[in-house]
Amino acid sequence: MIGAPELVIIAIAVGIFFFGKNQMLDWAKTMGEAKKAFKDGLDEQKKIAETVSEEAGLKPKQKNQTKGKESKI
Repeated sequence: MIGAPELVIIAIAVGIFFFGKNQMLDWAKTMGEAKKAFKDGLDEQKKIAETVSEEAGLKPKQKNQTKGKESKI
């Protein structure tokens, strides 16, 4: 049975055969730039959401720092 790593290797080989090495390298570079732009957009969205919640007077939920220990009040 063919697994995921083998399928990736086959896909790369077929891509190089049909499109050529330079075209595949350009495609990989473009995909890397798109991934970076997507992550930057997510970070920007998170900052905007934090700013809006601070201006609205809302506090972001903080995780419990005790990790498994229940506080007795």
